[in-house]
Amino acid sequence: HQRWESRIRMAEIVASERPPKMLFLVGTADQLIPPLHSQSLYSIAKKGGADCRIVELPGGGHNDTCIKEGYFEALADFIKQS
Repeated sequence: HQRWESRIRMAEIVASERPPKMLFLVGTADQLIPPLHSQSLYSIAKKGGADCRIVELPGGGHNDTCIKEGYFEALADFIKQS
């Protein structure tokens, strides 16, 4: 009953005057938000010219991606480069 128009919203964000830098942290085993969905949003952002990156974390589920190896390193690297 709830609709999340993420693809539409991402296109709007990218088309804005100053789109934010974006980091997509994707757990490859997420069963609530499939990795393909995150990859799709990343593709929309990238095609729209946004400064963005995607990091896939093998075996990461919806609630445990943050404990997978490389999560905090990717986050710290993104912050340093922003």
